[in-house]
Amino acid sequence: MRNRKKEAFWDWIRFLVFAIIILGAIYWVLSFLGQRTIIIGDSMYPTLEDGDSVFVNKLEYKNNDIERFDVVVFPHYNEVMQKEVFYIKRVIGMPNDIIRISNAVIYINEEPLEEYYGYYDMDMPFYCGVAEEEIVLGENEYFVLGDNRNDSDDSRKFGPISRDIIIGRADYKILPITDFGKIK
Repeated sequence: MRNRKKEAFWDWIRFLVFAIIILGAIYWVLSFLGQRTIIIGDSMYPTLEDGDSVFVNKLEYKNNDIERFDVVVFPHYNEVMQKEVFYIKRVIGMPNDIIRISNAVIYINEEPLEEYYGYYDMDMPFYCGVAEEEIVLGENEYFVLGDNRNDSDDSRKFGPISRDIIIGRADYKILPITDFGKIK
């Protein structure tokens, strides 16, 4: 009888070790493929809201090019928080584009940007930042903006971002579960 209890105990230990190894492997694979990022602030409103959780596809840009209007994640030093945090913004300008903002209109290569997701309150002043003057993007540079044009720390403030700092594309909103779905 005593031997049977000992065997059951060791069976339980083996199962526990196996479960921990499997969970660790799953966590490692998911960390390699992507990451979960929590939205802080309203810079991507109405597409994403404060507290939303998104899945970032880290492999997307290993084989594919970044496209205009992709929602990307990259690290950036936040002066208010005084640390590097992950920013999530929409790609507006592509390599070699000429960007300029005038009277709340975003121009790409002198053509007004037609967009369906950008939000701003017309009663508030529109911040043009560095894009008040023409910006010519380099070979590996992107101009990114938050969808909430009145409340976004983006390329208008810190300029274009380099391709090599982009971690991945925000593909899915995963929380709140009632809003689960592909990010447009």
